[in-house]
Amino acid sequence: MASILSTPKTASILDTTFSEVEACFNHLKKIISNDFDDAIELLIHCKGKIIFCGLGKTGHIANYASSLFSSLGIKCQFLHANEALHGDMGMIDREKDVFVFISFSGNGDEHLFLINQINLPAILISSNKHSAVGEKADVNIDIEMHKSQESYPLHCLPTHSNVLFMFVINTLAMTYCELKGINKNHFSANHPGGQIGRDMFMTVETIMRPKEKLPSTTLETSLIKALPMITSGHCGSIMLLDEQENLYGIFTDGDLRRALDDPDNLYKPLKHFANAKYHTCQKNELAKDALTKMRNHEITALIVTDEKQAWVGLVHIHDILRLTKCSESS
Repeated sequence: MASILSTPKTASILDTTFSEVEACFNHLKKIISNDFDDAIELLIHCKGKIIFCGLGKTGHIANYASSLFSSLGIKCQFLHANEALHGDMGMIDREKDVFVFISFSGNGDEHLFLINQINLPAILISSNKHSAVGEKADVNIDIEMHKSQESYPLHCLPTHSNVLFMFVINTLAMTYCELKGINKNHFSANHPGGQIGRDMFMTVETIMRPKEKLPSTTLETSLIKALPMITSGHCGSIMLLDEQENLYGIFTDGDLRRALDDPDNLYKPLKHFANAKYHTCQKNELAKDALTKMRNHEITALIVTDEKQAWVGLVHIHDILRLTKCSESS
């Protein structure tokens, strides 16, 4: 079945939408700097919480903004402009809070009533520099977009304007992080669930292979007898134990390839090829940190130790990559 975007009309809509959004962004980039700086100044000096207020489609954006800032550990709350007039104004700290209104027209009766009542620092993000709310706001971020510039073919639904509102909110959040020194660890502390939580909080202990399930043998075992053990463990290595059954070292598939350069090595004991040097990590270490350690040393596995430095298992790079989405920069 042919893609619906292969038809001339739908392909044209896709191309037109990209062109329209690009034009909107290029214009916003030219006009936003001064108002943006003033908005950030208000937000970073807020002594209470940031209240994001909207109605209708912009209400969803205000709710998203509150969720985004909260995930960064910033005190904030969403206030539905209509519900505010029916009791929700009680959430407002009239001495410490900062308001962020999001409205396309900036002329909503609910927003106007609120800004007249709250007597708090207020930011308006709208498309109307001279709106009733904008005249009373301390900062008026105007995306300078007419209703006719909304997405083709209707040119009336809040589409491109919402994209710009989201861009402003996201950039405010990231600038706030930069100025306040908020990093990904602050974010992860508020986001322990889902893939992000797994990437940021998973410890080596939760994914390591315990030593009881690892292939192991003595230093006196011949290479040819060790071959089946290496493949059976599915970790590309075998643990080498000394006479007291303590871990002496690891014999890896790399060691195997080098040993097989000489066929006579097949019948030699593993002590001829054993290397007592190996890299370790602690079981309570974060998996993402173990991954970084492997990449720095250009290896594929680490011996895992406990608090007393006794070995308790092994973690392979594939174990981490299979369960996380840690990037090269993690």
